[in-house]
Amino acid sequence: MATILRLGRLFALLPAELGERYHELCTVTLVKQERPSRDNNWQKKTTYDERRLWWYDKDSITGQDAFCALAGYEAAIVADLTRLGIPITIEQRVDSGIGRPEFARIGNVQLRVHQKEMLLKVCSSNGGVFVAATGSGKSTLIKLLARIFPTIKIVITVPSVDVAKDLYESLTSQPDLTTDEVGFIGGGGKRNARITVAVTHSAEKCYQDANLVLCDEAHMMLTERFIKILNHFSRAKFFAFTATPGGKADGSDGFMQALFGQILAESDYQDSVDVKSVVPIQVRQVPSTIGPNLTGCDRDDVRESLGIIRNKARNELIAKHTRALMAELGPDAQVLVMVSKVEHAYRLQQLLPEFVTVTASVSAEQVQKFTRVGAFDPATQSPCTSKDREQRKHDFSTGKLKYAIANSVWERGVDFKDLACLVRADGARSSIKAVQITGRLSRTGSAGDKQVGLLIDFYDGFDESCKRRSAARFAEYRKQGWQVDRVTA
Repeated sequence: MATILRLGRLFALLPAELGERYHELCTVTLVKQERPSRDNNWQKKTTYDERRLWWYDKDSITGQDAFCALAGYEAAIVADLTRLGIPITIEQRVDSGIGRPEFARIGNVQLRVHQKEMLLKVCSSNGGVFVAATGSGKSTLIKLLARIFPTIKIVITVPSVDVAKDLYESLTSQPDLTTDEVGFIGGGGKRNARITVAVTHSAEKCYQDANLVLCDEAHMMLTERFIKILNHFSRAKFFAFTATPGGKADGSDGFMQALFGQILAESDYQDSVDVKSVVPIQVRQVPSTIGPNLTGCDRDDVRESLGIIRNKARNELIAKHTRALMAELGPDAQVLVMVSKVEHAYRLQQLLPEFVTVTASVSAEQVQKFTRVGAFDPATQSPCTSKDREQRKHDFSTGKLKYAIANSVWERGVDFKDLACLVRADGARSSIKAVQITGRLSRTGSAGDKQVGLLIDFYDGFDESCKRRSAARFAEYRKQGWQVDRVTA
């Protein structure tokens, strides 16, 4: 006989000796790449660091020894005990207080199949992960949960202030939600309410007794810091939403199960295309063959600077294909160029002066540095301010602005319904970025008539390291089911 004690953000398993089977399950191994330095004799080094998310303690009521772990592991352990034929008793020591959903309040809202599945799983599960493509309708699900649970406290976390503001405005525009019912935490917002939209880093400022916590872009929360932040909530059920549940090179995606539990429902990009919630993606692969040979360089920042950001031939190739696209698609089509670093945005703007830059605020010292290295011309360029960024996001969302070059501030969460073409100039390897950045193209259009999203990316063959990065990106595109066509330079 086994007993599971549900204790909010953690659980306990009795008798304690059963926990010996689950030490490995409840341990996350982080991988860290150390840069060459004097301390490590100028050798690139990989280290492995175990994070034990389990421990032993005594049950405060019975005094029995118990195996304890974060609540996300409960489902996997219960499934294993069941497979072994061990009877299980579950004791709910801490109750979420969610209560029964009032499905009648949904009214005549038409839900797609995967949205119905997610809604039912939230209502019937103790926590878990939903894997869904960008643009698949998560915001609709969030609104419905607020409707069918009309009295409970709900916290919705998102990773950036801009996206949080968009969600806040979307919720407050609902006819059955008053502005008093929706609060905002982070980015200057300090008001809790029955439904609180929170920037992820500020979630610990939300009501501690929230009943339900919904974490969007949950792959951005896979650190020990966020474990501590979520431990702030004493009784809530936790659900994660992400298009990329794995793929983190440092092993931190192992925190996903610890924080939220197992995957409850999964729909890939093609599933969303089939139900017309997103458009197909067409990828054009452009060979980039001119650049420095970086063999022997172990510093990733130097590789990126020389091979990507300051590679004149590559930047001119990007500008050439971007201009060709502008001519092909016509003056009404929106084109977005994505980069990784601010310096790269300003270098490309020198070649594409019709484009505005969208970046984090740039200091006077940074402007001076960029000017010294030829990345910025004060006579023809101006740095993007926070006010500029806000206005340009609005103008791009409404279609007033047609051409932009943006860095990570627009990598995820922004909603550009009519974006026709995305040009990836960043050269990053990450499979997560491959999905998240390209997700800007997924929307079906403000009129619902967009047929396809066009992605242009560059296969860097001038250096073995850059070639491996390119190969990883295009492998992820094909994995998503996107059509990849090779074009001439």
